[in-house]
Amino acid sequence: MRILFLIHKKYYSNKMSRIRFQTMDAISKITDYKMDGPGFDGFVNASISEDKFKPDIVVWYKPLEIPGYEKIKSPKCIRYNEMWNVKWTKKEITQSNSDLVICHHLNDMKNFTDMNPKFNFVNISHVAEPTIFKDYGAEKIYDVIYIGAGGPKVYPFRMRFKKMIREHTYPSNWKAMIISHPGGKLDNPQSKYQQPEFAKIINKSKIAVTCSSKYKYALGKYFEVPMCGTLLGADLPDERKDFFSSYICVMDNSMTDKQLIEKI
Repeated sequence: MRILFLIHKKYYSNKMSRIRFQTMDAISKITDYKMDGPGFDGFVNASISEDKFKPDIVVWYKPLEIPGYEKIKSPKCIRYNEMWNVKWTKKEITQSNSDLVICHHLNDMKNFTDMNPKFNFVNISHVAEPTIFKDYGAEKIYDVIYIGAGGPKVYPFRMRFKKMIREHTYPSNWKAMIISHPGGKLDNPQSKYQQPEFAKIINKSKIAVTCSSKYKYALGKYFEVPMCGTLLGADLPDERKDFFSSYICVMDNSMTDKQLIEKI
């Protein structure tokens, strides 16, 4: 199978989350594969890249930013991490005429049932790179760490954990730490966040606390943390609750601070 992955190079070079690229790297090992797009050497427009490579399918990211996207004749696949901006997402799918829409969060799909059935929606959950997110056998020197982006509007529950750690309103014998989120764009994301240094900090912790956001998403951390041999303390996402409750230390925002501490 021949796959053409079209993406603006600025996203490939600077986007903090590497999951979408790591999965395409994995796919490239079993296919004829080419990455191209604005910013890559020799790129002119999407149509010319298609004519040169003759793909069986085009996978793309932010296609409306790619010159010539409207002339693509091959089947087209678009992947989404978060789809909470329903109006924009519908516009992007429709305008790019993407045949296959891969949604990483199952509970997003209910917002798109009114779309033309020619757009085929499929759920493929988040994954994590196993050569990075793994049990390094490190000593568990932290009792609890907080991980993830902040902000009370989107992450009200996890912000309570952050506040507890900042204000030391937890048992004095705990060793706790906040792992600051670096932001969505980085000069060198592969060395600063999602690479072994971050995974090793998780591995050194007994419990990593976070949340599913106000959108109740099964975020990447719900997979990354347990792959590092660390217990995840979080609320349940709004999907596959039996699966997630089988390995998560389940807490939610209805609990008092005392109850959260007792649970941890």
